[in-house]
Amino acid sequence: MARLALEAISQEEDAAASIGIKRHPAQARVTVISALMTCLGGALYAQYQLYVNPETVSGIGVSLQMVFGAIAGGMFVRLGPTVGAVFTLLLAEVLRLALGHDIHGLDTTLYGLMLVLFIIFMPKGILGAATEGWNSQRAKPATAPA
Repeated sequence: MARLALEAISQEEDAAASIGIKRHPAQARVTVISALMTCLGGALYAQYQLYVNPETVSGIGVSLQMVFGAIAGGMFVRLGPTVGAVFTLLLAEVLRLALGHDIHGLDTTLYGLMLVLFIIFMPKGILGAATEGWNSQRAKPATAPA
């Protein structure tokens, strides 16, 4: 029920208020949950890095990595951003380990190129394409042997 209330608020606040949905408590709940998750993620990241400065936490690279992760996994699928984050982090680390010492910056260039191609050829992301393939397989009628 809370999900539907939040969807109603995001679509049309006045209409949601007219059917009795209280906007401020719902938005406050979402903000608190988001802040708690951000706090937990930040604390774990700081422990992993052992040193945190503004560039490593909120630089352009970090922002783009989050956006690319969401796009690669599938923005409109529930677990899409999570799958995309795992995929993009693994891709970046594999490229960095395989190519990072030969030519400086080649791993980052290939990472960007692969993500652009990924966005062009799989606009619905990994899970979006997998769900679409799964649904098309289930929709095909079974053919009788001749």
